[in-house]
Amino acid sequence: MEQNHWPFIRQQLLDEMTINESLWRPLFSKLYLELYDEIYNSINYMDVKPAPRENWMTTPYAGLLAAQKFGVIIQQFSIAGNHTYFPMFDGPTTFPDHITMSIAFVKNIHFIFLKLTNDCPMPPSHPIWSLYARPEAKEWETLYASRIEQGKTLKGSNKSQNREYINLFG
Repeated sequence: MEQNHWPFIRQQLLDEMTINESLWRPLFSKLYLELYDEIYNSINYMDVKPAPRENWMTTPYAGLLAAQKFGVIIQQFSIAGNHTYFPMFDGPTTFPDHITMSIAFVKNIHFIFLKLTNDCPMPPSHPIWSLYARPEAKEWETLYASRIEQGKTLKGSNKSQNREYINLFG
């Protein structure tokens, strides 16, 4: 993604938070009271220069917002854990032509896009999504149940294997 696209994405996420504040504020307040305002302030950075740390978009919040705003599925992979973000308030019938985006968080500082096959195993839904998604949104898990199950099976099979790591970043 080009650096000059970030202000557009940030503005779209701010619009999502503003337009659907009656949905997002109570949800984030269940996690802790000031969270909605903290997320809004962190996203509210429109310069094309790299954002200072206090304005970094963080997951899971940016993932949840982007999945809802753009009607996409986001798979996130990181050393801290792998999760899938589905739209929070709308089901698959609202976004029949949705796409799946896959990103990896690397070096504890950058997200990179991944190109995965359309039928690859999926990580589980993020716990916040699982707890607070609307009933119609829960249809996403039904639609992707076999791929999520494949992901769980794959993750379980990796626990018993010896691992060999290759540092791709020098």
